[in-house]
Amino acid sequence: MRENVRDPRTPAEWQDAANAAQAALLLDSARQYGLVTGSPAVHVNRCEDILSRARDRGITPHPVGVDAHIVAMVMASKLEPDVPRETSEKSRPTSEKP
Repeated sequence: MRENVRDPRTPAEWQDAANAAQAALLLDSARQYGLVTGSPAVHVNRCEDILSRARDRGITPHPVGVDAHIVAMVMASKLEPDVPRETSEKSRPTSEKP
């Protein structure tokens, strides 16, 4: 772990850390399932520790905050989802079907 890592101090910092930790774990899972390629290294133990300690303070990840962190991580690392190049008939909007 990096030398300059510190624990959150305020309730707002704990909320942000919990959101970021949850986002990192979700992104790591997506990478492991092959849904995205590339990914920043996720320190799973640190994420789980932050989530546990945040819960001890009554703080849980907030979906909007988690989503914001996922977007920021994806934008920062330029991850690309593994999307098929051709869209199947089932996934095309009705107006585009022949």
